[in-house]
Amino acid sequence: MGLVLATNPVYVNGQMASRKGEYFWRELSVNNATAPVWQQVTVTATGETPVTGNVFVPRTPELFSYDLDGNMTTDGRRNYTWDAENRLIRVQSRSDTPQASWRRVEWQYDALGRRIRQTTWMWNTSSGTWQVTEDLKFISDPLLFGRHIAELRVSDNALVRTYVWGLDLSETLEGVGGLLWVTLYTAFGSVVGTHFAAYDGNGNVVGLVSSTAGTETARYEYGPFGEPIRVSGLAATLNPFRFSTKRTCNTTDLVLYEYRAYSPCLGRWMSRDPVEETGGGNLYGFVFGNPLNNFDRLGLSAGKCREAIGKKGKPRIVFEYSPPKGGWRGKLGFGDVLGSAQAQMVHKIYIRWEAAVAVLCICPTGCEIRYGTRIQEDEEHGNWLVYDPTKLPQSPFPVPQSIWEIIGQLIADGILELLGPAPVPMDDNELERMKAAIMALLDRRPKCPWDGSWKGGKSPCDG
Repeated sequence: MGLVLATNPVYVNGQMASRKGEYFWRELSVNNATAPVWQQVTVTATGETPVTGNVFVPRTPELFSYDLDGNMTTDGRRNYTWDAENRLIRVQSRSDTPQASWRRVEWQYDALGRRIRQTTWMWNTSSGTWQVTEDLKFISDPLLFGRHIAELRVSDNALVRTYVWGLDLSETLEGVGGLLWVTLYTAFGSVVGTHFAAYDGNGNVVGLVSSTAGTETARYEYGPFGEPIRVSGLAATLNPFRFSTKRTCNTTDLVLYEYRAYSPCLGRWMSRDPVEETGGGNLYGFVFGNPLNNFDRLGLSAGKCREAIGKKGKPRIVFEYSPPKGGWRGKLGFGDVLGSAQAQMVHKIYIRWEAAVAVLCICPTGCEIRYGTRIQEDEEHGNWLVYDPTKLPQSPFPVPQSIWEIIGQLIADGILELLGPAPVPMDDNELERMKAAIMALLDRRPKCPWDGSWKGGKSPCDG
């Protein structure tokens, strides 16, 4: 998959590619039934210089293995090595893969668990030895965990890149995003210098702009789980901070969060969650499988909103409501009605309470006030003899036409509406018994904004 001018025909290994605007795509057939393949790919387009590269295709089926701590140790291409603290310290090509594809990357950490050095090797097929292609040491902010401010070449301490950070999505210095610009020192030509970073709504770097010329020097596009769809521009691969503003290793394609390594190709973490089930039941799952709406700040838990919890585990409702705004309102109903049209027996009286409330949500981008509905249901069981006054024969004596006439305005004030028709007690005895049942329900009515439960079982903070 790649992109070129929409008017230019594109061929991949001599086969015409499918087009969607400036994007092109072509599926190639390879035989990976018995061994992995290091497939050469040549892209040609009218008026453009041909581009040749290689794509690694693992043997099918691709198998994965893990150690006793749950760290991935092998996949179809590489071996992964971890230290006693379950930190990734080496990724190396498997010996049963084509030698031309062999790569190796190692990391070192300081006492605080911050990456302080990254060394990359490539296998030289002519000499049969590993050769260092890049050796960097990282300088981190002393206060902000894992936030790199400079990278130096180990051999001579020459500056390679420096970074300037500002406020992130949460308007702090410790969340997702915040990279203001990156300065490249050892690049060549027009990309030397400072480049401003551009973001999307999830804190992903989507572009770089030259600070001197004002021209676009890099553009990034991602799939739903952060897999790179587009990495174009002269400075695109020179800037390591891309998806979720975390460092991407160009050799392994892993996104290096502060506490874990993430594989966009797999859409999951390479190791178990350090906070265990506190971050969710799936210890390898990435932001609950919904990266379009969530993000992870450090590799510990998804950046979802949560309720601000007060005393005794109750949601912190920040707005009390007064009667003019509604308060708790009930809906009265009668159930399990048996009998003829005129004489009936009611076996259940129930009330459904509802209240519109506001709740304080703590989100990665700050605190928000959201609104929802709390509900509480209650019921009384018994046997009440009632009649439908509209179906009685005419009588010279007045008969009640509404339950409100009998029960009184005291109860009516607490009831918003009736659920279904309102039966009338047959006599004074039934009236008192029914009234007592309804008064018992009213006495148990919810009184606080946090009583009951969220309507639909979902908090507004989960939306």
